[in-house]
Amino acid sequence: ELSNERLFATTNGELLNGYYVQTVELVNAPFKLIYFESEDVLFGESWRQFVISLVSIMLALSILISVVHWLANKSFVGPASKLMLHLESCAKEPIAPPSDISAGWRPFFVLISRIFSENKNYTLQLAEDNRQLDIQVAQRTEKLRETTQQRELEYALLRSLIDSIPDIIYYKDTHGNYLGCNKAAIELFGVPEKKLIGLKGHDFLDDDLAQKLHQGDSKVLSARQTVTLQQSLDSNDQTRLWQTQKTPYTTMDGELLGIIGVARDITQEHQAAEKLRRSEERYYLAMDAVEEGLWDWYIDSDALHCNPAYFTMLGYQPSKVLPSWQGFRNLVHPDDWDLVAIKINEHLANPKIAYDHEFRMRTHQGDYEWILARGSVVGFDDHNKPLRMLGTHKNITKRKEFEVKIVEAKQEAEAANRYKSEFLANMSHEIRTPMNGIMGMIQLVQQTGIDHQQADYLNKAQSSANSLLHIINDILDFSKIEAGKLSLESVPFRLEEVLDAVVNVNVLAAQDKQLNLILDAPNAPLMLMGDPLRLNQILTNVVSNAVKFTEQGYVEIHCKLNAEHSKRVTLEFKVTDTGVGIESAKLPKLFKAFSQADGSTTRQYGGSGLGLSISQHLVQMMGGELKVESEFGQGSCFSFTLDFELEHQAQPSVWQLPTTLQQSSVLLIEPAKRACELYQNMLVNIGFSVTARSNLSEALELIDAGEQFQTILLDWTYHKAPDGLKILADLSRESLIFLLASYGDDVMKEAGVSSLVQGVFSKPLAPVNVMKQVCQFLSPSVTAAPVKKVIKTQSKGLLLLVDDNIINQQVAKGLLESQGYQVDLAANGQEAIDAVAAQHYQVVLMDIQMPVMDGLAATRVIRETYSESQLPIIAMTAHAMTGDREKSIEAGMNDHITKPLVLKEMFETIARCINESTP
Repeated sequence: ELSNERLFATTNGELLNGYYVQTVELVNAPFKLIYFESEDVLFGESWRQFVISLVSIMLALSILISVVHWLANKSFVGPASKLMLHLESCAKEPIAPPSDISAGWRPFFVLISRIFSENKNYTLQLAEDNRQLDIQVAQRTEKLRETTQQRELEYALLRSLIDSIPDIIYYKDTHGNYLGCNKAAIELFGVPEKKLIGLKGHDFLDDDLAQKLHQGDSKVLSARQTVTLQQSLDSNDQTRLWQTQKTPYTTMDGELLGIIGVARDITQEHQAAEKLRRSEERYYLAMDAVEEGLWDWYIDSDALHCNPAYFTMLGYQPSKVLPSWQGFRNLVHPDDWDLVAIKINEHLANPKIAYDHEFRMRTHQGDYEWILARGSVVGFDDHNKPLRMLGTHKNITKRKEFEVKIVEAKQEAEAANRYKSEFLANMSHEIRTPMNGIMGMIQLVQQTGIDHQQADYLNKAQSSANSLLHIINDILDFSKIEAGKLSLESVPFRLEEVLDAVVNVNVLAAQDKQLNLILDAPNAPLMLMGDPLRLNQILTNVVSNAVKFTEQGYVEIHCKLNAEHSKRVTLEFKVTDTGVGIESAKLPKLFKAFSQADGSTTRQYGGSGLGLSISQHLVQMMGGELKVESEFGQGSCFSFTLDFELEHQAQPSVWQLPTTLQQSSVLLIEPAKRACELYQNMLVNIGFSVTARSNLSEALELIDAGEQFQTILLDWTYHKAPDGLKILADLSRESLIFLLASYGDDVMKEAGVSSLVQGVFSKPLAPVNVMKQVCQFLSPSVTAAPVKKVIKTQSKGLLLLVDDNIINQQVAKGLLESQGYQVDLAANGQEAIDAVAAQHYQVVLMDIQMPVMDGLAATRVIRETYSESQLPIIAMTAHAMTGDREKSIEAGMNDHITKPLVLKEMFETIARCINESTP
């Protein structure tokens, strides 16, 4: 036998007593690993091969010697010498036998070569075996090192894990000696682990405590079962309650090795449980004092704890009712129970879903009252399964009765609102139908031969009809706004056309009051995407108000490009007047419906009080805000800013003089200073060289001083001066003369004027009109750019007019025929179907509300044969409420125009449909 010291010294591996021995030290553990391998196992195969080779060689040599001796005796010295030389050569390096050997000697030579060759192979094999043995030893050494490192790591991890546990962990042998502990135990015992190992409890603990611990240990060791104990321990002048779990540990064969103890300080848990007990006492006292019904349900049983109010709100005496879950179920109305159960189960399955439900419960008198139940899970088991649920019951019968009354009142209000909408729709239709006859007849009469007095009467009748129609439209728009059904469309449009339309609508009213209506819109030639009709409505409302409340001075419409970014632009609109202004106290209610700045019975200005309210709603729908600045007696300024998307499909109009006419000289004579300034800027932007004067005398002084101008733009009032015609005659010799008039071509009819001037421009000036006429006279061969594509409105063709009202038939037929159309008539939808079957029409103008068959039904029938492109159908109806246009389009119509007819809209719609249709 070898001593431990001798074995531990084999750190580099040695052969001892027939074994290969190597010792490996473990760095992080108090152990050493010794590796043993039998010498026979390690070198056996190599030695066996070596011995076989050696025996073979010796046998060969013996045979060789015998042969040599025999040959010598036979005197074969020559071959024997060669054989010896061959033997010597093969001893150095095995070679093949010589070729000159006789057949009798050759086997010996071959045998020697084979023996030495095999010996060489055995030697090489032995060397390879030794190399493989070295590799195996190295691999086993590395595996041993890795195993050692793994065990060291596992030990370190286990130690770190035990030390990280806040509970006290210790382990003893069967004799009560401590074998180790974790960091928490060291801190509690106050003894380092190295000193603790081998000690018993009596060595460092009080005798009484040590005795109690020993008794617990003995019980565990004798019963070989886990024991849990609670013990009080004084520490740092405090008494702490500890709960210790002691568990026996054994070998895999069941041999008892000792005890593992885990102790936890449960002082706080114990105190919390005591507080909870006292809290529950207070809780049940509070339940008895609350007026609402409180319930406490232990879910895994039928137990239900309730306060007295739970029963008294239903008329029961608490002492005579046994609370239970089944009892609660019996009180719930049978029609309500299924939903109650669903709501409770949903909350139990997912406590995040609130339990908040209303249902009926039976009272002591036998009727049912409404209860609002709210509750929440407050206790869970170890598997997160709900154990306990708390909640309240509140009697909401009176509230439910009030809600029923509210619903009934809401239904009545909705019915009243529906009746109002139906009334407005009927009123709209019934008013628009005769209005269409009135306004259409006026337009037809205006096309006949009438004198000036009759024309004046008709113009006033037309104006009154337009005012009435405007009020009707305001009322309908306001009803749409109230119902939330007013919508905006998004179509391409030219800003300049909207502004021109606003000017044209208001220019006559401004002329009647001798006001200057000024348009300042240098950025107007823009192609935009939006709702041009609603923008026109906003501006028309504001401008007409400005004209109405202005007695002298001007009304200015201003449009400015504030910003352009990406494919959008921001435009600022302002309408400024020199009118009466508005008192500051009345500004807050200015945009309220049916509100007027002057609401007295003697007020000077009329109106429904809806225009500005509607305009404000429209501006807000477009993303802006209608604002007002006003000083009483000085005038007002209404403004708003809107964003629009640029329409890039069409090129914007940029009004610019041709190169050959750039800087043509113009003398502008306009008495209104603000208008003069704006007209001058407009003409300069077009490309003219402009000189402006506000009175005729200053302009004539320039001409007398030798100034020459190709064109003179002169306010029309100057020709009425005593020598006005003479001045015109003098000026016309050197320059082109154009009058700036508020009454358009009527000025040319005055005696002596038409021969002296080239034309008349209506105020406010429009760039396109100035360019076309001036360029025509300055250079007839040059055309102003750009030439805008105008929708053809004079297309001739056969139309079918479908309307059951004879007057409407007469009006529409007369207006259409005045434009060159041929018109057939039908009185209802069935007649329209028959007419279409018998004759091809370019367009069908279809009324909606008719006897026999209405226009929508007739359109659907026609669409079974003809598509929208083959036969355009246009709704021409007094239905102008929200959704009416959509109903027409849905039925298959191409477009929808309302009565009273707006001639421009009607003719443009017909022309567009004809141009877009296919033969």
